[in-house]
Amino acid sequence: MLHLGGGKVDDNARRLCKDPLIALDRKGEPIVDQAAGLAGLQGLVALDGNWAQAKALWWRNAWLTRLRRLVVVPDGPSLYGNLRREARPEAVSTLEAVALALSVLERDASVRERLLVPFRELVRRAKAAGIRDSKRDRRSRR
Repeated sequence: MLHLGGGKVDDNARRLCKDPLIALDRKGEPIVDQAAGLAGLQGLVALDGNWAQAKALWWRNAWLTRLRRLVVVPDGPSLYGNLRREARPEAVSTLEAVALALSVLERDASVRERLLVPFRELVRRAKAAGIRDSKRDRRSRR
């Protein structure tokens, strides 16, 4: 189960875990042996939706709470830029988080880059067309 930030990932945990993917125990604490925490994964589950929707899915599906938890710590801002307002400054899209997680798990940075090529093109076209975040526009008119 992939999370963005969350859990109890503080600066000390980030120093211990060099990768931007951190395995957590059942209490949300970083696992001491990160290699063991990431070993043997057979897949990833990523909930796509806004924060409220993802949280509702998490709590309404008990089987999700039994999955191994992984926290993605993005290494930069979302490619969306000003096209989409994020709940938190470090938030990235589901696709960006999954691409980062897979590149870490596969130990191949090109995985991330290949997955993000169409996303970058989508963002480029949206910006060229003058599309902006409608929520941001609504807030600025008040």
